Amino acid sequence: RSSGRSLGEFFEADELAGDDSNWWSLTEPAIAGMCRSSGFASVGFLPPYHRYAPEADGLTRHRALAHATKTAHDVVAPSSARRDS
Repeated sequence: RSSGRSLGEFFEADELAGDDSNWWSLTEPAIAGMCRSSGFASVGFLPPYHRYAPEADGLTRHRALAHATKTAHDVVAPSSARRDS
């Protein structure tokens, strides 16, 4: 388990869900750290929209959507950040 740690795993081919475009699997702390180091002041996450079955090592992978802003007051609440047009 990641226990809030900033971790990443690289996949050379289609090892992750049989999709050869999935090269990286990152924890939310890793994504947030990358955003902050790129100049974003605030980073939030919407609920995962796809969760894979737990793996033998106890990890549960999911696709997540991060919302990063340059200033802290620009943060959009998860419920209003994603609207259907």
